[in-house]
Amino acid sequence: MKSVNFEFLRPKYDVLAKLGGLAEAVLYVDPGSALTRLRSLAEEVTKTIYKEESLPRLPQASFYELVKNSVFADCVDKSLIHQLNFLRVQGNDAAHGAEGDLRSAKMALTTAHQLAVYMALTYCGYQKEDLPSFQEILDPTNNLLQLKKSVSSYEKDLKKQQEELQRVMDELDRERTKQAEAFKQPAESEQQARKQRSQQTANSLQWNEAKTRAQLIDAMLVKAGWDVGNPAQVGQEVEVKFPDNPSGKGYVDYVLWGENGQPLALIEAKKSGTVNLQAGREQAQLYANSFEYMGFQRPVIFYSNGYETFIWDDHQYNAYRPVYGFYSKESLEYLIYQRHYRAAELERFNPELKIADRPYQIEAIKTVAAHFQNQRRKALIIQATGTGKTRVAIALAELLLRTGWAKRVLFLCDRKELRVQADDAFKQNLPSEPRCIIGETRQIDESARIYIATYPGMMNRFAQLDVGFFDLIIADESHRSIYNKYRDLFDYYDALQVGLTATPVKFISRNTFDIFDCETTDPTFEFGLDAAINNEPPYLVPFRVKDLTTEFLRDGIHYTDLTPEQQQQLEEDLGEEEARNTRIAGKDIGRKIFSEETDRVILENLIKNGIKDETGSLVGKTIIFAQRQDHAEHLEKLFCNMYPQYGTKVCKVIHNDISHVDSLIKEFKKPDNDFRIAISVDMLDTGIDVPEIVNLVFAKPVKSWVKFWQMIGRGTLLRPNLFGRGQDKTEFLIFDHYGNFDFFDEEYKEPEDTSSKSLLQSTFEERLAFAQVALKRNHAAGYDVSVRLLKEDINDLPDESIAVRRNLRVVHQLQQTDLLDKLEARTQHLLAETIAPLMSSRVLRDKHASARRHPLIE
Repeated sequence: MKSVNFEFLRPKYDVLAKLGGLAEAVLYVDPGSALTRLRSLAEEVTKTIYKEESLPRLPQASFYELVKNSVFADCVDKSLIHQLNFLRVQGNDAAHGAEGDLRSAKMALTTAHQLAVYMALTYCGYQKEDLPSFQEILDPTNNLLQLKKSVSSYEKDLKKQQEELQRVMDELDRERTKQAEAFKQPAESEQQARKQRSQQTANSLQWNEAKTRAQLIDAMLVKAGWDVGNPAQVGQEVEVKFPDNPSGKGYVDYVLWGENGQPLALIEAKKSGTVNLQAGREQAQLYANSFEYMGFQRPVIFYSNGYETFIWDDHQYNAYRPVYGFYSKESLEYLIYQRHYRAAELERFNPELKIADRPYQIEAIKTVAAHFQNQRRKALIIQATGTGKTRVAIALAELLLRTGWAKRVLFLCDRKELRVQADDAFKQNLPSEPRCIIGETRQIDESARIYIATYPGMMNRFAQLDVGFFDLIIADESHRSIYNKYRDLFDYYDALQVGLTATPVKFISRNTFDIFDCETTDPTFEFGLDAAINNEPPYLVPFRVKDLTTEFLRDGIHYTDLTPEQQQQLEEDLGEEEARNTRIAGKDIGRKIFSEETDRVILENLIKNGIKDETGSLVGKTIIFAQRQDHAEHLEKLFCNMYPQYGTKVCKVIHNDISHVDSLIKEFKKPDNDFRIAISVDMLDTGIDVPEIVNLVFAKPVKSWVKFWQMIGRGTLLRPNLFGRGQDKTEFLIFDHYGNFDFFDEEYKEPEDTSSKSLLQSTFEERLAFAQVALKRNHAAGYDVSVRLLKEDINDLPDESIAVRRNLRVVHQLQQTDLLDKLEARTQHLLAETIAPLMSSRVLRDKHASARRHPLIE
């Protein structure tokens, strides 16, 4: 695609010419897309300068890190860095959901052309007079018919161009990686010479810091919805009475006006540098004093050099803080509103007890309230899974909404399933507050009060909103990995922030405490697992662990130990020679090969030793944590082969690629149904609350403390009357097949050896005993009924069951002969010793078999 303004770069820098041409092509059609391409151009310019100047850099360094690197700053003119940052910021906003406007895109295209000229003069041997001046791009929408015809072909061409550009840029990165080791820090004299050359080129282009600063500030104002060209909205060089000046006057760089003619905010623009910014803050405060002196309301203070911007709402806060843009008019109006209507003593207000009524929940909310009242803006709450973190979040949101501390609340979670769960909770507890689920539509409903989003979904849209849009952000499962990946969300919004996590204090990284302004190991509030279990009455149940890590799962397995089928599988994956020399580590078994025997042991241990349901015939609700989708599917298939009487009615796979996964999760959460064994691939590890869970099976190694404790938390919830009236859930069982507790050096209690009989076995034995008594007393009617019921029980035994299969000859003999009618001593022995233990394998016609309390009840 030929460009209008970048062709002179093509002979040496084809990628730059292509990026410029793509931005020109979509300028009018999609200004936001143009901005993202110009950001890519600026990033590629930066990487090219690193290459041309042989500057050392990390191959995976981000654009931001490249520009901020002192080696780079020491070699190029500051004004060049300003131009690069301008395109970086504009492109970032467009990439994160902001609707790029044509004015900003045109300004960015002009800046990109200046960068192109800089590159041509510095590295291509051009003279300034040899280069064409910038040409305005014609609006193709003037010819609508032609535009409609070209849209389809344009999109195809654009996709090809993007793929080609990605290929070229990947190739460049590989080349740079090869050369990275040879790069050395340039000498100071060489750095000075380079910077001088860069300054000369920049001066010839008449780059000006003040002009660039104004561009950046104007762009941030436009992004926040201000009409910079309308003095009724944005006043520039506004005269105020300024007693400290000899003239008695001062001139405010920018004033943001409200509809009532009152100043909402002022902006003081200053040069780069810490000293200049400090002077700007002091001068801005004097200007705010001037407005009050003149009879106006005190405006909110901003001061900025275009790259660093600070807000100081000194009517409510003693300290200033960095922000990543300006407030919209509506957001500023709410700040002014809070001066009059926000509750001064937040901690004196009680949370809504209908939402959160447990003592520790109330304490958590009041502790955070006191924290905010003391001008702290971040808090970290640690609560064990099952102690009502979401309830605390909702009650805290309600409190801040009720007291004027918040108008809009954002609740963040890490998966769509948790978003649905959070939405249900907010709907149930705050039914009158309008909610918006971010991610369901491209547009965000700005009239809502509660916003619920996943981290990835919010990352794609956060720049659509101004930095002051939210007043409270609650981040569920806040830990370092979330923050590292989605840091922009936390930095962008100037809101009160509360982090929620169930991870024990000793496993939380120092960075997480830093994020929420807490001292290491000292969260704002903590109510951990031990406290919840040991409370009277308890709020959670404890667990016991059955360590079933086999020797070869612990130590690994060699090629020669594999079955012929497994050897063939490994040879196909690795090649015959490499396969023969391979020893598979225990943690990789299941990833590199499927071990039929291992998975069989995993399932048999669960069915035999797991905590049973109230009938005692089948395990209760269980999650098996599988390694991958194919491993999960293998376990499900094996379960169906081993226990066909249950099959997929009882055991099902849950993973993200299943189209109806939401309905599967809802089905599993129902307390009274056949679906009780869920084989999960990352879907049920966190956040999904199913109080009926009594067994967890670790069929994979876990290397993250955070995730490990989240997984354990799936079983801790209380469940009254789970095993019948007055028989509550008191503990749950963990089957650890991969040495996870040893890996994390965690102490645990082993399960007590309670080989209790199932209700079905007990019922069968009682019927047999009744038949024996009736036979002895010649009670014909009683004998006939009991024998008929014994026959029905035996006929219910499935031939496919492994346990039944081992005794199939005896079962068939009793089913097909009149041995039961005679009930001789040998037959009674077979029934008691062989058949009765098989009753747990029966296919239940009535899953509510616990109702059969009398041996003759049908």
